[in-house]
Amino acid sequence: MIIGVRNALVSAASGGSKKQLSQFFMPNHSIIDPLLLSKLEPSCAWPFCWLMKKAVYAALFTVFFTQAAQSQNYNDLIISEIMADEAPSAGLPEAEYVEIYNRSPRAVSLNRCRFSFGNSSVLLPNQTILPNEYAVLCHRDKATLLAAFGKIIPVSSLSLTNTGTTLSIYSPANKLLFSVTYSENWYRNATKKLGGWALEMVDVGNPCGEDANWKEATDALGGTPGKANSVAAANPDRVPPQIVYAVTPIPAEINLVFDEKIDSISATNKSNYQIDGGAVIKNIKLQSPQNKVITISLTAPMQVGLGYNVTAKNVADCAGNLLAETQTTVALPSVAEVGDVVLNEILFNPRPGGVDFVEIYNRTDKYIDLKDWQLANVTNATVGNQKKIIETNFTLPPRQFLALSTNSKTVLSQYSQAKSTRLLEVSQLPSFNDDQGGVVLIDPQRRVFDRFDYNQDFHFALLDERSGVSLERINYNLPTNDRNNWHSAAAASGYATPGVANSQGLNGPAQNDNFSVEPQAFTPDGDGVDDFTTIRYVFPSVGNVATVSVFDILGRQVGQIAQSQSLATEGLWQWDGINASGERVRTGNYVVLIELINLDGRRETFKKRVVVGSRY
Repeated sequence: MIIGVRNALVSAASGGSKKQLSQFFMPNHSIIDPLLLSKLEPSCAWPFCWLMKKAVYAALFTVFFTQAAQSQNYNDLIISEIMADEAPSAGLPEAEYVEIYNRSPRAVSLNRCRFSFGNSSVLLPNQTILPNEYAVLCHRDKATLLAAFGKIIPVSSLSLTNTGTTLSIYSPANKLLFSVTYSENWYRNATKKLGGWALEMVDVGNPCGEDANWKEATDALGGTPGKANSVAAANPDRVPPQIVYAVTPIPAEINLVFDEKIDSISATNKSNYQIDGGAVIKNIKLQSPQNKVITISLTAPMQVGLGYNVTAKNVADCAGNLLAETQTTVALPSVAEVGDVVLNEILFNPRPGGVDFVEIYNRTDKYIDLKDWQLANVTNATVGNQKKIIETNFTLPPRQFLALSTNSKTVLSQYSQAKSTRLLEVSQLPSFNDDQGGVVLIDPQRRVFDRFDYNQDFHFALLDERSGVSLERINYNLPTNDRNNWHSAAAASGYATPGVANSQGLNGPAQNDNFSVEPQAFTPDGDGVDDFTTIRYVFPSVGNVATVSVFDILGRQVGQIAQSQSLATEGLWQWDGINASGERVRTGNYVVLIELINLDGRRETFKKRVVVGSRY
């Protein structure tokens, strides 16, 4: 191109002028020498010298400006503001837009660059963004509405999903320049989440930071298109990346999923990984554009049923923070059978600002892939509103809990017992009524794996406030739809235990005795610690019928737990110290009387002593 500028200028000059003009080029005729401009003699014929000097300066500007504009590095050009849900307007025109910012010291050309949104993309016009300049990308039909806010980049197509999607910018050579996957969960303010307010990047010096580096705008108009963001502040990333989970999508591949964007060079360095079990690494790839998933390809497939320990270290995030040596276990998933995965806890009436969650539990020694599993609800006895848990491979390890919600950060902030590595954020959950309803777990073959029909009356009777309190399964080996197998989460555990063992869990083996009471002394005071007692039973066969009553030491009946109930081979009842009038009984000794009729019609009576106490 530079040679072309030289030839054009020389050919425009006369014979005598060619000699004068040629002195402004280097000996190899390939680049203009700006230092030789000073050699232009003031006495040369006017206006030729003035015209040539102007032309040379123009050529210099074009050459070096174009070179700089075409030199694009990752995160030089970033997306700094997103207006996905423009209505109802807080003050800005009702138009979707994406703000682009050039954080580099060079001008950046958009010519033949590509902007992608979700599964669609559009070519960008031939415009240049100067250093530290903002520009507003919008549909060309909305360009006039936004013209007052600065440089506009009109495109032929733009449709931003309100709930969130991935936005990316690619160079003409299809090199990724920037990407962000935004979510409606990035809004902290529930009212602004409804529309009319943009999401803004807090610190443009931390372009890889996603949810922790984005907030809803605070400007009264609802956004700041074309200028510095209203939430702008220092927000550096000083936290090392972490592996969230690992999966095996195919027998010879391992995917390590991180909690933030990863540096491509350290991510693909084989020396940063070690796999036991004889597995040999073939190659490593960082999945673009999200840059959060590292795919390790192996030279041979893994063996079914064998766990492989993967050790990773020195993997850096975009800010250079290094992953400390971390080990995770992966395995090829096994086929799940009904009963392998069960419902274990549900929060259907969250606190203000909270979200529902459903916890599941893998009762087996299998690694189970949850890809394309679903949750559904029950309305008027009809199962419906099915929502996929996850559309990619996700392995639930043996004997592990997993809590599903639409906002893991909210769950973590409201429940101190929650374990971040055992929370899975899903795009949608079916709706759950606050008073009664049902939750159903369905596998990809549409088999119902578990179902729980809940009611708010299953909560502890003495609870002052039920919102924000989950129902926990007492024993995951006993029937799900037995109300005696569920109880309110303990107050001492923060009223919910998402991702960890239940505070009210009782999963040990039953005693050899047909009936057992645990604990024998309990304190029904609502503190969540030993608020109830359970009466467990176990029989070698079905067909037994029982009536269970509670008497005080004077022989007066104070409550009835079961009346002529047909028994399974194993089960339980619970008594929370509440009498037939709905009042808490006095402290003291009580007798649980069990009247049993067996298959032969023979009657037996069992008595179990319990103590109702109090804490001082």
